[in-house]
Amino acid sequence: MSNLFELGEDLSATPPYVAFKILKLMDDRNTLRMSIFDVAVHFRDERWFSPNRIYMALTFMYAIGIADFSPPYIEKNV
Repeated sequence: MSNLFELGEDLSATPPYVAFKILKLMDDRNTLRMSIFDVAVHFRDERWFSPNRIYMALTFMYAIGIADFSPPYIEKNV
């Protein structure tokens, strides 16, 4: 099972921080709904990017209730 934080991991690549980046992207685009593919394309050039990190961030967002999913969209709960 994956941990929320891993020893020696760059903190800017942790699920809570990546979730913050996704939410900030949604705020910058002034939308409550965004495609998962748009998120991946936007962050693909970041040093921390990997599909697993996006997946863990989305799981974190869902677990604390700040996002829901309607495939392939992320829907922010207000």
